[in-house]
Amino acid sequence: MMNADLIQEVKEKLDNRQRLFLSPHPLLQRYISCYVFYMKPNPYHSVITTTLSIIPDASGCIVFTCYEDRMQGLLWGPTTEVKKVENSLADRTYFFVEFLPGGLRAFTGMDLAELRDKVVNLEDINKKLSVRIMEALRSTTCLSSFASRMNHLFLQLHDHHSNLNPLILSSMEYILQHEGSVRVKEVAHKHYISERQLQRSFQQHVGINVKKYASIVQFNQTIHRLKRKQDLPLSSLTNASGFFDESHMISTFHKMIGLTPSTFKENMSDFYNDAHKFPCKI
Repeated sequence: MMNADLIQEVKEKLDNRQRLFLSPHPLLQRYISCYVFYMKPNPYHSVITTTLSIIPDASGCIVFTCYEDRMQGLLWGPTTEVKKVENSLADRTYFFVEFLPGGLRAFTGMDLAELRDKVVNLEDINKKLSVRIMEALRSTTCLSSFASRMNHLFLQLHDHHSNLNPLILSSMEYILQHEGSVRVKEVAHKHYISERQLQRSFQQHVGINVKKYASIVQFNQTIHRLKRKQDLPLSSLTNASGFFDESHMISTFHKMIGLTPSTFKENMSDFYNDAHKFPCKI
């Protein structure tokens, strides 16, 4: 199980949603969004389970569930569709390594298209990494030391694998700056590369094609905008998010999560996305 002193310090620093965010080392911040502890204590010691829908973010993450007698580490590949997970109210601690799009490749060297929309046991992909994270959770007694161990571990892994292609990093940044409202042809032209070459590299390094990535960026930023200003009229949301018109935005919501924007607003607590990955202008 997780170290008792570490658990206590995490509990003391949780926010009002039972989460604690830790920033990665500056050299890791183009690959890792954050480290996160999540706890949901159940004072009645009964297990109630609900379903939480994870909004696609083309990223991927490592998730460790800390039970009383064991730990389980899972690797989530880049997501392009909603993933439904148990949101258990049991007294457990979760530790996440939240990657940015393409970040997972920097530590595995894998073709991320192979992991797209898959959830696998971490030890099947990298047993040494799984063991070292578990050792850190079991033996580290304070948060600062734990963060240092994670940074050291991922910096070592990064040294053993190639960096992300600068062309891909630049393309992703360009799409993010334009909040997803760009065409593949425009991105390729900007970077002096053919559309075919760009798509092939994107599939390998990010796990999805350019058009899908741009759509995911635009959708996630629309969600953040909606969460911050829930009274924003749909027409204003459409314009602020770069959609052609309301029907285009409604169609995108249906494709991504199977709901209209209005229905999503009524059920936002059933969905989760990481606000750190796709910052947007209001």
